[in-house]
Amino acid sequence: MGFNMKKINLSLILAILLIAVLCSCSATSVVDKNNHTTTTEGVDDHATTTTEAFEAVDSPVSIDEEQDPFTLAGMPIPFENFGGDGNRHFTQRYKINSCGTMITHREFLEYLDMEENDFISQRDEKFPGGFWESVKKTSVDEFNGIFYTILEYNIPDEVIVRAIEKNNDFYKDIGGAEGDIFSDEDIEALLSRDFEKITAQFAESTAIIIAENAYSPFWLYTNTPDAYKSAGITTDMISEKLELYSEFNFTAEATEAFENKLSAFMGEEITLDRTARSDNLS
Repeated sequence: MGFNMKKINLSLILAILLIAVLCSCSATSVVDKNNHTTTTEGVDDHATTTTEAFEAVDSPVSIDEEQDPFTLAGMPIPFENFGGDGNRHFTQRYKINSCGTMITHREFLEYLDMEENDFISQRDEKFPGGFWESVKKTSVDEFNGIFYTILEYNIPDEVIVRAIEKNNDFYKDIGGAEGDIFSDEDIEALLSRDFEKITAQFAESTAIIIAENAYSPFWLYTNTPDAYKSAGITTDMISEKLELYSEFNFTAEATEAFENKLSAFMGEEITLDRTARSDNLS
């Protein structure tokens, strides 16, 4: 019975933490350093729950008609069911661990001796506008994630390393997803505090990287060919990503609209391969 209860507790904690790292980065995963944590028997005190202030989602389940970025850009809504972590490869320009986890943010807040509410107020002042405004940005210094916390508050190297080691130990112990764990290369990029190195290391495979900017498929979908040119995006850069773009489960209308936009930029007819579509990039 004891073994079964421990197994159930671990499953529950894993579910909580996996939800926590799925962030829009308009709501960063942070935990109060005082009395807003919960521990579970059989698991160490890294197993913390979120507070009411943390409302993490990877993409909105619904799209506000008044703020619909697709209609405003003259494009159809790309997917039949827009929302959840299935859309993160489309909307987000950085990998999931770029948002940080409850463990890393708790360590940072404890070092800073900062209340969660104070951190949230400062963050929201710097990053107003919510999810849709956040995914329109391209520069790493406009991204509300672990980079922001480290750079804004000048977190020392030893605190960064300690936080990430605790994070990695925990997720390895419970068999967490690979995306929850920071690699040696991730740590090296963070410690460099170099925008270009951070961008290159943490950008999603679907994003186009130019210096410290990462351009997600969402950005391409909602911007014009002239904007591509102004950003320095080349036809070769687009060509390298077409196979990945083909894997998105676009609606027929969205597929045609995106193909037309890409064709206008490329100067040739572009056809996305419908047979390559994947549930992973829905």
